[in-house]
Amino acid sequence: MQIEEGRMLEWRVTALNEMLVWCLHAIRPGTSVRVGTLSLEIAECCMSPEEHPESGILSEEDLIAVCLAIPHIRDITFSFRSPVSFRYFNRDYPWPMPEYIFGSLADKWLLCDMPLALNRQEICTTANELLPRKWQGRSRTVFLKEDRGVLAFEGEFSYETAHLPQEQQQLLLLLAQFSVFSGVGRLTGHGLGQSRVKYR
Repeated sequence: MQIEEGRMLEWRVTALNEMLVWCLHAIRPGTSVRVGTLSLEIAECCMSPEEHPESGILSEEDLIAVCLAIPHIRDITFSFRSPVSFRYFNRDYPWPMPEYIFGSLADKWLLCDMPLALNRQEICTTANELLPRKWQGRSRTVFLKEDRGVLAFEGEFSYETAHLPQEQQQLLLLLAQFSVFSGVGRLTGHGLGQSRVKYR
């Protein structure tokens, strides 16, 4: 990607720690930042949906309460906005296996010490029962450096959840919604695994 001087870029940053959220909130227009070899100047910071539809702050408790209040979820759709990569033994695995997606999210949930306790193995067992309802995507190689490529996938993938017990549907939805903040898979700190989620 060629970036020309004067070009306006949108940069979405997520934080799973309240202190980091407030550090981001303290950034003022005109602040200089370096991203790789680029020197950028912050023009505006948006932190609410009114300022930008991709912005917002949500407490862990509110996220949990909203997801656990939904009585029936027929399917969950992930729209991967940036490529997603998993490791299978020592190789990249460029396919959205449900147990990899939800296992990755369970790992991130536990790592962040979120308020609701989850059993990773049970999540993976439940995810293994999911059937793809529809999907559209592709695999691709992402080069983080000139000589370092990562095999990944991107696209939109829907998983049918209607056959699962209500509690399992809600837990999968909770992890799916958490993915909007945490990302999915590996190298999320490099921008991989950004997702948006729909359900019905």
